Amino acid sequence: MTTATVKARQTVYDIALEQYGTCEAVGEILVLNPQIANDSEALVQLGIDSIGETGFYLDVAVAPGTQLRIDDESDLMRKNTLKELENDITTYRYGEND
Repeated sequence: MTTATVKARQTVYDIALEQYGTCEAVGEILVLNPQIANDSEALVQLGIDSIGETGFYLDVAVAPGTQLRIDDESDLMRKNTLKELENDITTYRYGEND
């Protein structure tokens, strides 16, 4: 098991792709990290109550700086794909993803 730090503007899909090499790992990330939460700034910009909201939105940025557990021995791990990734994966754009 390793730990990954969420970068600004990363959705859980970005994290899955960056850490596992596939978006199929989203479910595993959610199971390993039940504390995962969205970025409150992103929620506010979408008009969602960031204080009262208890749900998690897959398509909204994760709180930056969050430490997430990653199973580096997972069957979902695509090591060949990971070797090809050269840049950070951050697809969420505040105010542009609505």
